[in-house]
Amino acid sequence: GYRRWAARFNELGWNACFVHLPYHYSRVPRGYWNGELAITADLIRNAEGLRQGVIEVRQLIAALRKRGCSEFGLLGTSYGGWIGALLAMVERDFRFVALMAPIVNVEHAVWESPATAFMRRELRRKKIEPSLVARHFHLSSPVHNEPLCDAERVLFVAGEFDSIARPADIEKIHQKWRGSELLRVRQGHFGYRMLRETIARLKERGL
Repeated sequence: GYRRWAARFNELGWNACFVHLPYHYSRVPRGYWNGELAITADLIRNAEGLRQGVIEVRQLIAALRKRGCSEFGLLGTSYGGWIGALLAMVERDFRFVALMAPIVNVEHAVWESPATAFMRRELRRKKIEPSLVARHFHLSSPVHNEPLCDAERVLFVAGEFDSIARPADIEKIHQKWRGSELLRVRQGHFGYRMLRETIARLKERGL
């Protein structure tokens, strides 16, 4: 599926790079699921993974700049959308930033999301309180920050039935990042409709 979308971007004049973020795809240690280690009760490793993802994509952008690229577009989903939002906070040269079902509310991701029930049990077993974690939200939570790039280049995409990246949370960051756009799609956290409708909207906007 992704190769077909890459071909469509090529037809529009874009080169396409697929980034394997920490603990995803080829970077999953043997015996674990894709993304399983990205958000766990090891909060330091979580932060290091986010930092590593941002650093690596920035290194890729820098390398492409040296080869003459002057504009960049970014598509990120879920954890990739979280990384994408963090990138929008430190990079200017984005033609578009499309964040599909991004993790933007870290408090919900840790303490309420149905995807992190085991993580919560481990944190409570280690007597780690929500107030301790909350002190550090400003370092990794997109909703606590604003973009360095032009917010009008940012497209947030929310799944109407998503209980992991809740539409209300994405609506909140959309309102904070003034000038950004919010697209709602009739699906949950996972599904193929979101990517299709996101790219269609980007084409409508001429991005």
